[in-house]
Amino acid sequence: IVVALLAGGCQSLDRVVYKNRSSTTVSKEYVGKPPAVAPPVTTGAKAPRQTQVDPAQAALAKAEALAKAGNPDAALSEFEKAIEINPTLTVAYLGAGDIYREKGDYHGAERNYGKAANLEPGNFSAQYLHGLSLQLLERFGEAVRAYLRALQLRPDDFNANLNLGTTYIQLGEPAQALSLAQKAVQLNPSSAEARTNLGAAYS
Repeated sequence: IVVALLAGGCQSLDRVVYKNRSSTTVSKEYVGKPPAVAPPVTTGAKAPRQTQVDPAQAALAKAEALAKAGNPDAALSEFEKAIEINPTLTVAYLGAGDIYREKGDYHGAERNYGKAANLEPGNFSAQYLHGLSLQLLERFGEAVRAYLRALQLRPDDFNANLNLGTTYIQLGEPAQALSLAQKAVQLNPSSAEARTNLGAAYS
């Protein structure tokens, strides 16, 4: 029996920094005149404090930029640096998991996705990608549980329905797969993978 698997990925967050720019208009009557010198401050007022940059967020932003630029090894190093600084940074685990998965290191992917899923049980991407990495490792029983958690959060997700159905077929449980395969076809009637899995479940 041929079954199809969609390895739907998790998009990393694109961070956009907006900078306020102020334009100063100088009146013509003051052009060429020496600027007035302010008297020294004697009140003991402190200079405004500069905002400190969170080092974990800085490493995360650098990692995402490197990944987007096509430098996965350097990006992975920065994701892991961000995790070392802040072990609760879910998005850093997801980013590292994506790189491990793309490299074919499914053990590394599962470790990072699993951590993200534990940190944020309500994060669909973390639950789905954990299920995907477990399925790729042929840990089908665990993959089923992870996909079910993902579907509780997003019942109409095409990839989750398709891959959970595939996992049931791989477990030798086509009766469990049938309703999921049917729903995947309903969600995306033009998908060859969905129709392949539905045929496998019927057979």
